[in-house]
Amino acid sequence: MSKIIDIEIIDLRVPTSDTLQGSDPFHKKPNYSCVLTRINTDDGLLGLSVNFSAGAGNDWLAYGVRDLSRLILGRDLEEFIGDPISFYRLLIDHHQLRWLADGVARMAIGSILNALWDLWAKTENKPLWKLLVDLPPERIVQSIDWRYLKDGESIGDEALLMTDANQIWGVDEAIEYMKRLSEFRPYWIEEPTARDDVFGYKRIADGLRLFGIGVAAGEQVPSPVIFKQLLMQNAIQYCQIDATRLAGVQDVLAVILMADKFQIPVCPHGGGIGLCNMIVHYAIWDQICVSGPSRGQLVEYLYFLQDGVFLDPVSIRNGAYEIPTSGGWGLEMEEEFVREHTYPTGRVWQGREDSGSITFIA
Repeated sequence: MSKIIDIEIIDLRVPTSDTLQGSDPFHKKPNYSCVLTRINTDDGLLGLSVNFSAGAGNDWLAYGVRDLSRLILGRDLEEFIGDPISFYRLLIDHHQLRWLADGVARMAIGSILNALWDLWAKTENKPLWKLLVDLPPERIVQSIDWRYLKDGESIGDEALLMTDANQIWGVDEAIEYMKRLSEFRPYWIEEPTARDDVFGYKRIADGLRLFGIGVAAGEQVPSPVIFKQLLMQNAIQYCQIDATRLAGVQDVLAVILMADKFQIPVCPHGGGIGLCNMIVHYAIWDQICVSGPSRGQLVEYLYFLQDGVFLDPVSIRNGAYEIPTSGGWGLEMEEEFVREHTYPTGRVWQGREDSGSITFIA
């Protein structure tokens, strides 16, 4: 049996605000950051997860992971493997912390659960996608919290131009802007308005349908319930799951299955630190076990922060991800990168700590 004996949480930040890498209308000077979670077992296994943020607030997320990790310290990994939904509910249903609702709390929970799934895959010497593919369908279903999702399960030129508004518009504004751009035949408009405005997305989708412009959203949708509403209302035509926004593997699997129910293609959101390394596993499982490869799914890719960061960086061939072969998520990092970018003690942050804090104004 493998017992969880130590959990290490590291606040990693890269000063990308120097070059405006990753900037958008709201995130004007982001410092690409992540919380690296390392779960150690008494038999030498190491479970890893990363959770991406844009700089300030990464310490909030790190604190949440550190605080929640006390709930699983000392437990046997076999408990999680045998009954992952119980671990999910242990964290998501905490009688006091549940008041905090989604957002940072759910992201912190996802950090822990994702590291546990990484451990599970490594016990079987499999990449995460292979673990998911090999699991019987009933085990997948049993791992998901369906309490608030059941009603969504019962309702039945060669280059693509994809645009992204990053939530900057109001509903009417989004419709009007995209109508003006319709002559360029955009494939979709991503996040045209506030992340949780389901009826706003519905109005935008209806307003743009005549012009053949789809609506994509999901990278900042904070819960499976909002995904359910977006899908049921036909408010999105492309479902953009994110690897760390929700509470771990079970939440994301639930969203993929709901999207399949409504025949909406899952087009995972990549970028950040480690997100591409994670989303490829979900895309493989979706296309092998759920929807098949024929719905025009697209998987986002960002070349930044791969080489020199991860021991096994993601690779692309002929415009497609290559299948990962290393165990778990494949999130093992170069120790030098971790050492130099740990905030605020790492070398790259010496003398510039303020540019990584909440007082840093763009």
